[in-house]
Amino acid sequence: MYTRVHTFKFQNKLAKSSMLETIRQFTDTLFDKGLQMRLFIDINDTTLNVVNVWDSEENSAKIQKSFNDNWKDMKDMGINISITGGKTTATYSDKTNLSLMTKKNV
Repeated sequence: MYTRVHTFKFQNKLAKSSMLETIRQFTDTLFDKGLQMRLFIDINDTTLNVVNVWDSEENSAKIQKSFNDNWKDMKDMGINISITGGKTTATYSDKTNLSLMTKKNV
């Protein structure tokens, strides 16, 4: 598995709210392209972290590359974006409550 952590810093709360739905709609389309899990972490009024867990680094890189123009557009809008990533090992237990998450059917 491979994970990318995207940190978005917006100019204000309205910009963040507007882009959140756009990001959600776009990433909804990625579950049949190798995306395994997506987490939105609401840091504060102007900062959002999006964590995408992929089945492979190759699938992550393919989507990342296809999205380059969109990253540029977002930066031109004044959104500060930083992205880090790495190979991922995940662990969960039989006590993990998967019902706390929304399951996307693809």
